[in-house]
Amino acid sequence: MADIDPARPLTEPPAERARAIPRGRMALLFAVMLTTAAGNTAMQSVMPSIGTSLGVDDVWISLAYSWSALLWVVCAPFWARKSDQRGRKAMMALGMLGFIASFVLCGLILWLGLAGIFPALWCLLLFAAARSLYGGFGSAAPPAVQAYVASRTPRAERTQALSLIASSFGLGTVIGPALAPLMVLPVVGLAGPFLVFALIGAITLVAVRWRLPNDEPQFPARGTAYESPHSGSPPNEVGKDESDEDNAVGAEPGKLRWFEPRLRPWVVSGLLGGHAQAMVLGIAGFLVLDRLGLRGDPAAGAGPVGLVLMAGAIATLLAQWGLIPRLDLGPRAASLWGIAIAAVGT
Repeated sequence: MADIDPARPLTEPPAERARAIPRGRMALLFAVMLTTAAGNTAMQSVMPSIGTSLGVDDVWISLAYSWSALLWVVCAPFWARKSDQRGRKAMMALGMLGFIASFVLCGLILWLGLAGIFPALWCLLLFAAARSLYGGFGSAAPPAVQAYVASRTPRAERTQALSLIASSFGLGTVIGPALAPLMVLPVVGLAGPFLVFALIGAITLVAVRWRLPNDEPQFPARGTAYESPHSGSPPNEVGKDESDEDNAVGAEPGKLRWFEPRLRPWVVSGLLGGHAQAMVLGIAGFLVLDRLGLRGDPAAGAGPVGLVLMAGAIATLLAQWGLIPRLDLGPRAASLWGIAIAAVGT
């Protein structure tokens, strides 16, 4: 038997340094985030055309899926805490089930509404109810994925791993609008993207349940609420070393208030900036239909609307991956310059 080197730490097995999460498992986590973001942005690409076909005012279409976004904000922190108690894999499965159920019901409801079987009012109300499943339960998956990665990644590799997960969310905002026009199928029409992404979500769920092992965290980490799918913002580092005070035996981390003095300027900036971004995204599709004169042929508007949303998402990724790292701006300077440039663009 080989002698034990007393200078070698017993708490860090060599395997952990080699690779915390195998590539196959990382691909599954990547797919969960990609499917969630792509499905949501594909929906945003076709909803202006669906609303026009139903003869519903634009504001009611925007409110119908804004309700889901509100539920996401409320429920995501709750599911983030549950992922620490019930396990990350269970919360991923719950989130994907919410995504699948919501998209199947939304697709069927809109299909029946476009076929004239449901009146426009009932179609809109049922659509909002079905979207509640996405905001209420679909929000369980992203924070669970983030915590899964953080709890199995050494601190030295954690930022890179979380950046990869964030890039999957951002990539989904590009893929969704690009694929949405191709998913407008002959029979179901504009409801096609909902049903196709529900199928993709079901495949992803089966892969997660079959290939992803149950939770056995190697490194302490807590799930955190993730941005909504149309944000694409990289997550903050959530993992902590075992030497951190918050991870002491019996210690519970303090719960931050919404207007914690240290965070107040950033909360206000994020709140106003997030609302501004959501408003622009909400009206962009309707603006394209108006400017191109496609109100009389809304089915033809899915392609141009998707192109506009995809261009914005690509610009966001280029800024996150290329421009921001090169400029090396601090948080305050980056926020002020970002606000100014966004204001000019708007």
